Amino acid sequence: MQTKTRKPMRRSKSILLALVLMFSVYVVDGQNLFLQENAAIFVQEGVDLQVGGDLENNGMIENMGKISLFANLTNASIFNTALGELSFNGNGIQRLISTNFDINILTMNGIS
Repeated sequence: MQTKTRKPMRRSKSILLALVLMFSVYVVDGQNLFLQENAAIFVQEGVDLQVGGDLENNGMIENMGKISLFANLTNASIFNTALGELSFNGNGIQRLISTNFDINILTMNGIS
């Protein structure tokens, strides 16, 4: 009987956890972020990835949420933000160096 009561409890905890995660906003702070070849980052809707230093992409970035940059962006590979937002929030000069990528929403804050 104990195994029967544990299974429904596990399911209800999983469902509750999924609902909490669906309606939360995640903020991931970091310094420099270097993406090597064959590496990938997927930013889901409702997620705000905040990069405190330079972001250098040699892999793949798929952005459906928001990426907030406080320094420079160098893109030498796949960077798809056609469904997301890219925000430059640094206090000084920020550089965008890229071959080509689609931007849905571009925000520039902190420009003096």
